[in-house]
Amino acid sequence: MKRFDDEPMSRSDERHWIMLRRSAVESDRKFWSGERPISLLQGIGLLVMFLSVIGAVLLGNWPKGEAPWWEKIVNGYGAPIAIFLCFALFLALGNLRFHHKSRPSKKD
Repeated sequence: MKRFDDEPMSRSDERHWIMLRRSAVESDRKFWSGERPISLLQGIGLLVMFLSVIGAVLLGNWPKGEAPWWEKIVNGYGAPIAIFLCFALFLALGNLRFHHKSRPSKKD
């Protein structure tokens, strides 16, 4: 019985694979450099995903004890929240930089 993995890749399949990989690399480069900003719909999707993950983590691992809620959040989740905020700030500043660069300057 022949499996798909046993067959060698044809030249056209190989060229197609290389083209797809190159396209993915170019798309990633444009996103991370700020050339292709996050759209409104993508931003809303990221926010929903973030809130879902935060909700699951907080509800599943809520610290027990008599401390106030804000102290539980700072002591239990301070480092992950700080890391995420740095990442979000990095993305936001990159997108703002792109939008600022794409607008023509008005010099009279």
